[in-house]
Amino acid sequence: MSQPSAAPVVERVDTKQRYEILVEGQRAGLTAYRDRGEQRVFFHTEVADAFAGQGLAAQLVREALIDVRASGKRIVPACPYVARFVSKHDEFADIADPATAEVLQWLGGASGPAWNYVGVRLRRSRCGEAPGLHGRLVGGSPVSRRSPFVVTLSDADRAVLEERVRCYTAPLAVVVRARIVLLAAQNTANVGIARELGVDADTVSKWRKRFVTEGLPGLKDRPRSGRPRTFAAEVVAEVKAMACQPPAARAVPLSRWSSAELAAQAVAEGLSVSVSASTVRRWLAADAIKPWQHRSWIFPRDPDFAAKAARVLDLYQRIWEGFALGDDEYVISADEKSQLQALSRCHPELGPAPGRTRRVEFEYDRGGTLAYFGAYDVHRAHLMGRIAPTTGIAPFGELVAQVMTQEPYASAKRVFWVVDNGSSHAGKTSIARMSADWPTATLVHLPVHASWLNQIEIVFSVIQRKVVKPADFADLDALAARLTAFEPRYNATACPFDWTFTRTDLDDLIRRIDAHRAQPIPAAVG
Repeated sequence: MSQPSAAPVVERVDTKQRYEILVEGQRAGLTAYRDRGEQRVFFHTEVADAFAGQGLAAQLVREALIDVRASGKRIVPACPYVARFVSKHDEFADIADPATAEVLQWLGGASGPAWNYVGVRLRRSRCGEAPGLHGRLVGGSPVSRRSPFVVTLSDADRAVLEERVRCYTAPLAVVVRARIVLLAAQNTANVGIARELGVDADTVSKWRKRFVTEGLPGLKDRPRSGRPRTFAAEVVAEVKAMACQPPAARAVPLSRWSSAELAAQAVAEGLSVSVSASTVRRWLAADAIKPWQHRSWIFPRDPDFAAKAARVLDLYQRIWEGFALGDDEYVISADEKSQLQALSRCHPELGPAPGRTRRVEFEYDRGGTLAYFGAYDVHRAHLMGRIAPTTGIAPFGELVAQVMTQEPYASAKRVFWVVDNGSSHAGKTSIARMSADWPTATLVHLPVHASWLNQIEIVFSVIQRKVVKPADFADLDALAARLTAFEPRYNATACPFDWTFTRTDLDDLIRRIDAHRAQPIPAAVG
């Protein structure tokens, strides 16, 4: 490949109807045209192999288009390269006309020899056939023969393909294949589809044929064999089994495995001479094994766990003892959030700014604590709360009175109060106390260690994240004022939670717990 020492020169050769780019007096490339009235139709561009990769084609086309503007003519980019160049350079958009079918038909009669497109560089063809374009190139513009694979779409197939085209998250290849089939169903020739989508006509022919012969499944990629297996299946299985055991089972002084530790242990045990951590990570990812993660859990110790939990889940579905609740029956989820601290930062915080997150001083002064009692109407998404110095039976009773004396609960047929086993509302005594004070109220206890079934805990999580953190309050009154002001703001836009844990999920949980109880606990080694 030569490197020009002098600046290339572009000349218009009227006798040959083309622009040539010369490097040290030698022709390096050309772009051919035909004049059609006030239009200059570019149909072919080529650069010699010896001068490829130097940007000469772009310089040639740019100066040719500048000359067209100076001549007072308009551009018709029938040549694919010129068309791409014009689409990327808006300064020529005002003098560019589309290469319509009429222009291409005229060009077929007005142009001379045929050309084969090979990227930007082109070469002559004796017979005028363009490999991969399934047609004849007349003066560089393809004229397609009719494809033998005729696409006919059913309503169902059309709906699927149109959905793929509209999907913004679908892979580009999936979208392009769907568009190819949709255009083919409109009797568009392969060359026309290729031009519109900016792909090779071979690609269009491939997916048209696949769809006609195999339908929608044919638009998927073929299975690929990939690289031959390096490690035996037994080695992979053994490493996966190792990852499913605690390191202590193999006398390894670790609390959990990492990919690198597993790779080292596999070599130490002679499973393989060498294996990388990335290879082990791929093996584990195939079965979604993540030994470096853990989740905490607790065995339910309430003997009536299933029965108590089922009652609450039924209430969330507006069912009580097998009967649907009426319009004048309500479900309240209630609890208290204790030990809310009025922390006052020692220095003012810095607000967020471009390139800087919000900054809060670590040190603080303690301003005391308070408790927030909340009652949440499960089906109306309505929060009612009150502030108290501390938790206890009396402040919880005040919350109940606050709710039960306002509508619609004051005139309700029944109001179910779902609570956990906290000291403010624990035991049968609390049930009797509630019934005596409020005959229409029914206290329903969750199982022990089942606060996660109480929807008010979700509300408390919202309050913790949006109201309390990061804590910076002048005093307790400031904390109480913000908690109180948050209630109407929350109620203005709140919607019932999309609660998906049902009796079926509860039964599955109980089965898994029972199965886990039946398994022997392995003894640690070492």
